[in-house]
Amino acid sequence: MNSGTPAEPMTASIPAGAAATAADPAASHTPSESFIDEPYSVELYDYLRNTPKRYNYMLTPAARKDILHKVSWYLLSKDDRLADLVPLDERTGGAPREELQDEFETPIEYTEVRRGQPCGHVFKRGEGVYRCKNCAMDDTCVLCTRCFQATDHTGHDTSFSVNSGTGGCCDCGDPEAWKIPLRCRHHSSFEELDEIGFDPIISSAGAPFVPGYNNHNECPVSVRRAIELTIAVVLEFILETFSTSPVHLRTSFDERSIIEDAQSASEALGDPEVQTKFAIVLWNDEVHSFQDVIDQCTQALDCSPVEARKIAETVDVSGRDVLRVSTSITDLIEIATSMVNVSLCISIRAARDVFREQLSASLLIWLRDLACCKFRPLARVFQGKVNNEIRSEISHQLCLHRAYDHATSHAIRRVLRGCGQQRLDWFLIFDLQLWKEVRSGLRELYMATLMLDGRYKMKIALTFSRNYPRLSRAFLTQDRAPEHSVLLFSVQLFTAPTLSAELVDHHRFLYIILSVLKRFFVEPTPEFLRHQGVVLCDTESFRNRRYFHVFHDMRYLAGTPQVRNWVSSQHQFLATYVGFIGLFQGMNPNRRAVLQHVEFEADTWVNAFNVTLQVAKSCRQFAECYGISARDLFFAMRGTLRALRHSVALMAEENCGNLGDAMPLVAEAHIRSTMWGSQYYIVKYDVASCPVSFHHPLHWFMAELCQHVKLLSEDIAREYGFDSIRHMIFTAFNRAQHELLRILDYPIRVCVVMAQIRAGLWVRNGYVIRSQSHHYREVSLRENTYDQDIVMIQFFLSIWPDTDHILMALLDRFGLYDWFSGQPHVSEVYEQSHLQYMVEEFLNVLIVLVSERHVATGKNALDLARREIVHGCLSPIAYSELSKKIPERLAEHTEFDNLLQEMAEYRSPVSIMDFGMYELKDEYLDEVDPYFIHYSRNQREEVEELLHERLKKRLRRSGGDPDAVPAYIPPKLDPIRFGPFQRLGMVLHTPLACQVLFNALYHATNTPNHYMSETMVDEALQLVVLALEDGRRGAQGYPMSKGGKPMNFLALVLSLGLRSELKQWKPKLDYILKLFREGGPRVISCIDEYYASLESTPLGSHVLRTAQDEASAAERKKQEAKARQAAILADFANRQQNFMAQFGDEFDDLTDEEDIDKADDVVETSADKGKGSDMSRVHNSLWTTPGGTCIVCQEECDGTKPYGILSLVQASRVARTAPLSDVISVTDILGMPGGLDCEINDAPAIAPQTPESSMSASKITYGAPSGLKGFPVLYHERGMVANTCGHLMHLRCFTQYYQGIEAKRQNQPTRNHPENPHRKEYLCPLCKSLGNILLPVLPHVGDYDPLTITDQNPERFAIAPVLSGGPGSQAESSSGSDREGTSQARTPSSSTPAIGAAAAAAPGGSTPEAPAGFRAMGQTAEDTLASGLIASLRNAGGFSFNLPEGLTESLPRNLDLLRAAQHLPGGFAADSRSQPSGTLVDGVPEAHAVFMHSLAKIAEMHYRTAFGPVSDLATGTASTDSPALTPAQKLRWLMSQSSPLPSPSPSPAHTPGAATAQREAMQQTRMSMLKDLSYILGPLTGIPVLLSSISGGTDAKVVEASAPGINSLILWVIRQIRGSDMDEEVLTRFRYSAHRTTVTKLVVSLMLPFLRRLALTLYLQYGIDLAREAPWMREERARAATNNDPQIMAQSEPECVRLLKILNLPELHKVFVPEAQPGMTAIVSNWLKDLRVFRSRHGSAVSLGAGYTMAVPVSMPTPYTLVEMPDRFEVLFERSAKAFCPRCNSVPSDPALCLLCGSFVCSQSFCCEVQGIGECNMHMKSCGGTVGVYLLVKKCGLLLLHHDNGCFMSAPYLDQHGEVDLGLKRGRPLFINQNRYDEMRKLVLTQKIPVFVARKIDQAFDIGGWVSL
Repeated sequence: MNSGTPAEPMTASIPAGAAATAADPAASHTPSESFIDEPYSVELYDYLRNTPKRYNYMLTPAARKDILHKVSWYLLSKDDRLADLVPLDERTGGAPREELQDEFETPIEYTEVRRGQPCGHVFKRGEGVYRCKNCAMDDTCVLCTRCFQATDHTGHDTSFSVNSGTGGCCDCGDPEAWKIPLRCRHHSSFEELDEIGFDPIISSAGAPFVPGYNNHNECPVSVRRAIELTIAVVLEFILETFSTSPVHLRTSFDERSIIEDAQSASEALGDPEVQTKFAIVLWNDEVHSFQDVIDQCTQALDCSPVEARKIAETVDVSGRDVLRVSTSITDLIEIATSMVNVSLCISIRAARDVFREQLSASLLIWLRDLACCKFRPLARVFQGKVNNEIRSEISHQLCLHRAYDHATSHAIRRVLRGCGQQRLDWFLIFDLQLWKEVRSGLRELYMATLMLDGRYKMKIALTFSRNYPRLSRAFLTQDRAPEHSVLLFSVQLFTAPTLSAELVDHHRFLYIILSVLKRFFVEPTPEFLRHQGVVLCDTESFRNRRYFHVFHDMRYLAGTPQVRNWVSSQHQFLATYVGFIGLFQGMNPNRRAVLQHVEFEADTWVNAFNVTLQVAKSCRQFAECYGISARDLFFAMRGTLRALRHSVALMAEENCGNLGDAMPLVAEAHIRSTMWGSQYYIVKYDVASCPVSFHHPLHWFMAELCQHVKLLSEDIAREYGFDSIRHMIFTAFNRAQHELLRILDYPIRVCVVMAQIRAGLWVRNGYVIRSQSHHYREVSLRENTYDQDIVMIQFFLSIWPDTDHILMALLDRFGLYDWFSGQPHVSEVYEQSHLQYMVEEFLNVLIVLVSERHVATGKNALDLARREIVHGCLSPIAYSELSKKIPERLAEHTEFDNLLQEMAEYRSPVSIMDFGMYELKDEYLDEVDPYFIHYSRNQREEVEELLHERLKKRLRRSGGDPDAVPAYIPPKLDPIRFGPFQRLGMVLHTPLACQVLFNALYHATNTPNHYMSETMVDEALQLVVLALEDGRRGAQGYPMSKGGKPMNFLALVLSLGLRSELKQWKPKLDYILKLFREGGPRVISCIDEYYASLESTPLGSHVLRTAQDEASAAERKKQEAKARQAAILADFANRQQNFMAQFGDEFDDLTDEEDIDKADDVVETSADKGKGSDMSRVHNSLWTTPGGTCIVCQEECDGTKPYGILSLVQASRVARTAPLSDVISVTDILGMPGGLDCEINDAPAIAPQTPESSMSASKITYGAPSGLKGFPVLYHERGMVANTCGHLMHLRCFTQYYQGIEAKRQNQPTRNHPENPHRKEYLCPLCKSLGNILLPVLPHVGDYDPLTITDQNPERFAIAPVLSGGPGSQAESSSGSDREGTSQARTPSSSTPAIGAAAAAAPGGSTPEAPAGFRAMGQTAEDTLASGLIASLRNAGGFSFNLPEGLTESLPRNLDLLRAAQHLPGGFAADSRSQPSGTLVDGVPEAHAVFMHSLAKIAEMHYRTAFGPVSDLATGTASTDSPALTPAQKLRWLMSQSSPLPSPSPSPAHTPGAATAQREAMQQTRMSMLKDLSYILGPLTGIPVLLSSISGGTDAKVVEASAPGINSLILWVIRQIRGSDMDEEVLTRFRYSAHRTTVTKLVVSLMLPFLRRLALTLYLQYGIDLAREAPWMREERARAATNNDPQIMAQSEPECVRLLKILNLPELHKVFVPEAQPGMTAIVSNWLKDLRVFRSRHGSAVSLGAGYTMAVPVSMPTPYTLVEMPDRFEVLFERSAKAFCPRCNSVPSDPALCLLCGSFVCSQSFCCEVQGIGECNMHMKSCGGTVGVYLLVKKCGLLLLHHDNGCFMSAPYLDQHGEVDLGLKRGRPLFINQNRYDEMRKLVLTQKIPVFVARKIDQAFDIGGWVSL
């Protein structure tokens, strides 16, 4: 066929009528009823029915793939060309997993095929989900990563979370989900993007060419018809299969029931064949662990652990797995019985039925992947039209109404009696019978088909609502895995406004939800209790918290505007709703225990409060619906009051505890009178003896309705036929006043019972009652519970005709009527302490009722949030802590963060453990009220003090006088100008209120035994102030005079102001008198008359004079103090001026250069004592013997007893070698500045670990590459590290302490201890640092000088013969010290000669003998290192150290090379020991330098003891050919011949032996320098290859003098290694190449680590003051002092040049000149020969790309850094989602990023666990050795591992509020905090992780299990 001619493919014959159907798109959705009888469908149907027998009832991966491929062939009209576009995954049976597909290929939902359509991306488990509060309608509207990045959310409040696996899809393109139109650059049309100036993201679908098709944009007719028929058959087969599946799993099995079940299924399926094979299936549960399942499968199935492990993984991922297929039912029953006995879920069915179920699950996954466009090749063919047809047909078939006549549908109809006739109905009902994989796949299928098509979106909503009662009942009571229930799909439906409005308005769905909830809660309660209004809270319904989801569904529906309007207009719904919440009215009442304590404290209250939390939220939400219309609001209030009257009449709360009693409680009342004779009818109830409940949802709902103050005005009430709001309330029913008092009594009871609990009256009820009181006022509930009780009381106080009536009810319920009536108080309940506390609580409630006016004044949610911020940020507080103090509704407000930024100052974190803090700005301090409703008594006192301090600071900053702050700050009451609460201020203006205030003040200030309650006095005075303030500002007020009584109160106040014992309240009393005087002339005259009458009496005049004298004295003292302070300041200023006037000129002339010159003179004077050459300088040790107090016995460590330093020696891989085979790494080395003494930010970043630069690391180590910049694992070098905490301990004390550790471990056998005795570890008893050795301290360390030791006693000290072998047999060793103060000594497994080792045996001088105790201790330390530490570290961390037997002696001596500290950048910190040297030694703390010096001396002692004596060698008289010379002597002779040095001048301070030792030390230094240079030049023998790959800037100061010599030396080395193989043309090209300076810079950079190690060795081991030994430093120090810049030395010359000068070493090109040094030439030639032999044996190339087989480890000369993290955490999260673990062949479910190498590994995942060891631990052994540092991405935390222990800490990512988000619970955008990350870097590089982990474990009772991570 001509490919250029448009034509249809040659396919199978199309059934009749197909062409007509395909021609009309609408007709394609109306197939004939007999579609199943068409040949095409019958063929496929028969094939599926016969698959069980065809594949022998075993659905293997190969069989599954074969069947699905066949179905795909049918789906695409039997065309192999199209079927090949549906590739199948071997593991899942569906589409290839995302990680296996091309990451550069754009998914179909983001291509041009989907432009103008909704995104519809279905979220998978663990995927990132984004929200925007500013754009979204609610928090259920989400975006995928690509759509979020393609939309503009600048300045918005966005959040990020991880999908939990419950489903969901991206809402981009759904107009109902967003407040404002989202312009997504992926999906919005070009016109929409042009309007806002956005550039679209254009991704072509890339449609593949299909041979034989014209590839037009329309789907072929034959394919469309095949899709229709195939999907219909597949769905029918699935439904037919699931109709026979059991709903419940059995717990017992018998052969007869299993056979009957198979026969029943055969009858339903129309299969007459007798089943002979049966299968046992294991189902997933959330109870058993992986190991439990593995152990049980291994035992029951008699299989290997590997097979059992595969079963457990399959069950966890899929939800179930077939364990065995057998013809013996007895064997299967035996297996099932053993598993059921341990509560595993098992089923046994016919193998045919199980096969069909497994196949149906695979078919559903196949359909889901088709609908989700996961088969990318198929999704791109015909411009995506094929996939569109598939999705449309699936939606149509799911919603299709069918009526079957054949036998295959009989089973379905039998199972689904009473449900709908759509396939979707059946799938919803079958959900309970399915397992995890299928249930999740079905939800994703619904979202990808029905929810994205507007034609079917409403259909699925209606179908879902129709089946909601059945689904919810199964979800609440029967579901084994509720987290996978289809009921969770409701969030996708009920949050859409059009769907929710349709369901509620036309299908009464809210009634359905309320009936479901009511039936669920009421059913367990007996019927006779229901009639009494009682619901039991100890039933399974209350314990089962699945009902939370149903409440959420109800709130989703009520959250849309259309539903709010419907709720307020439907009066019938009000009756239904109040009837529902009335079920919980008065539930779980409490009765005070009087005689004995409650023995059993039940947790029933927890169940009740969980229900209350949901009910109270619904009360607020539905009450807000009535804020639209005043008519509906009035109706709701009156209807609620009637429901309250009915509930009160039942007295369920009062009689709930007396249900079995013959005499239930009845409503009683009594009369109370005031002092003026007014009588009030009061409900009689004793809270202390009768039941009281905290749960009154009807009251809360009524209080919420009362908050619509703008609709509750008198004018609006008149419009609807009421005289007033009071009239509207009081006409709700007859005897309204009496009934309303009974209704109001319940909130009052709650206030009373909480006061009694705090007073200690309910102590015998135990912790339960205190917990209830606490939770009632807890932040998550108080806004809907306690606050509503206050509002309810305020409302009735405001509308009641006589407010004294309500006030009397309060007095009576508190039991304080007698006390406030001036009568003797006699109570059987209150003791004196209780009485005082109850009075204080009553006064506090009264203050709250009068002053809490945010509801009364009609403030909105933003105003409430403002008030919470004012009272929460008075002192610095973190954002998370502030959020915990504020109700969630306010904290989640879209403007909350902006309001917080406006009102509070933000302080960013400054340290690793610091957080961002907010503090209220000064301008908002006036809004703070110490009597805030939610302040406790203690908080109130703290706030008053803090407020005064803040006000004084504000005045001080503004230049005012801090003493001007008044001692008393009056309250600021908001005036109530409208609404029903206008009369609230009259509460304190009534006669009874005056009586209360008078008695409160009188009793508080006139108590017996002179015991005065300060709180009572303060609260009483505060009430007086509130009364006077409100009377002055309010619109109404009560007359102040009535029968002269108020004047008596005034007299009391006046008398209190004259009492000296009340002077602390003097400011408040003065303010009260001030307010009284503003009351009018009559009040002023009364006050004057009182003082006049008082002065007329002798006693009164004395009192007045005393009060005046005290006031005058206080004022006088205050003025005198101010005068003294001013005089002192003036005198200080005067003296300062006189001093500067007298000596100012001299100070101006004195400069820093003079000080420096004087210091230099001192240095020169010291140096003059030993005149001569630089090689014979005087050595004065800087270090003294470590001394102090033993931390155990507290005795001095003065040398009389052996003692030592607590130290830790451990294996380490912190040292790094340069990956010279990587071009990017070499470029980074060349890009380094002049040295390593720079800040980390100035250094170049480490190259990313790409597959090309990682040297095939994946074959050696675990982990998936992240694409982040890390360091390759292969270039981490093994070695040892020593550090110390610096504490001292006697040897005997240490022995006793270690024995105590063993005893502690035996006493706590179940605890995971921080120390491991097998590694001889312990914790320092003082600082809890980890240690494993006690380093002996030798006496007189400062005198123990290896440069002055002679050979007078050759048996004591000697040096071994040393002759260096080849570089292949030796490696560098190092030790280090950091600027932060951690001393480190590092030794690799193969060691080199220590610097100064040959010189240590020089004759001359003497060494004092160590005492016997110290010698014994030294032997003990040696034994410890040999038998304990070295033995345990031989295999530590999974290494194979291959330690030689003599390592005990050779290990300690390798302390000369400090490799870890050589890469710590930074400036110089001057030390007190010497002047700055301009090198890295300036940053070594003195304590750790002393430790390193002591460690070096111990190493030197062991080294000398291990080898024989050495005689002094007379240089120049021997020859290398002399047989009498040892190799060491030959080496010395060669050195002396190759590098002649001038002889030292004689000096009194220098003995000949010391001079010789110094000479040999410097010779050895130069020898080591030559060796290091040779090691560096060896890998660079491939330099011609390097020239074409690298380029970089060079430092002229470094290379201009060294370039010719180094280049010549490189050419000589190339000839030595390559020999005749080297082309002379290549050498000539290099000789004249422009890259010669680049190579020189590389050599200089690679030499820098050696020079830094050398400087540290001379400084720490030999105690040489480098600043004194460098005369050239004087000029630099002078310039630094002149410019006031201590770091100018680092900027003057490159570090390499400075180190060469200060160490008196020759320039690099002068170290070795082959033509001039024949002896040294022979040595270097042998080294290079060994390198050539080594490479030839390993088959390694000689070029630069030789990799790690080049056998010459060269130190990396760049600063050591951790992985370079992205600035935003979301970027890291997205990288982790694309990582592919090569071990488990999947994306890690819980990825962990190794911060050392940058690889992703699986954390806390069973998939990669080997013998109980998790992948993090396995990766640690190959990467970090004994330590691991991981960032747990989905937990946003750090995991630190050390051996088999570990701990967690917060990640270095912080949100905009400066806080961590552990677990990503808050979901705010996170940004890297460099300070925290730098601290973590220091923790790693200073080897403090073992100490940190040990301290963390020691602080908690850890149970272990860290090896499983």
